[in-house]
Amino acid sequence: TAVAEQLKGQGNVLYQRGKYSAAIDAYTEAITMCPRWILPIINRALCHRKKKNWGDVRQDCVKALDIDRQSIKANYMLGLSLIFDKKYSEASARLTKALEYARASEATMQDEIWRELARAKYLQWEVEAV
Repeated sequence: TAVAEQLKGQGNVLYQRGKYSAAIDAYTEAITMCPRWILPIINRALCHRKKKNWGDVRQDCVKALDIDRQSIKANYMLGLSLIFDKKYSEASARLTKALEYARASEATMQDEIWRELARAKYLQWEVEAV
């Protein structure tokens, strides 16, 4: 709806200003109006990431992936939240998917995903080497 689009736009402006809690509120209202609209869900996850609320990042990413399994950002941020939870092999699997989808669509965030994938694999290796 037009109102949900307006709320997402407000959320985007608030995010750019670093007002993450207010942006989360705007995105949440947009999601309430259009629960299967992936953009405000991903954007809210980005806000939670900035606030390091990894449980909320994970929850939004799972919700986004229920809508679009191939969402690069949802797979990527879910991988980050799994690194935070020290679930390195799950994180590696999720980040590998994100990288595959990013390569297929020639997305610009491939380097960023690759760095986090390497970090997850290194952390997993560290745990297993002990």
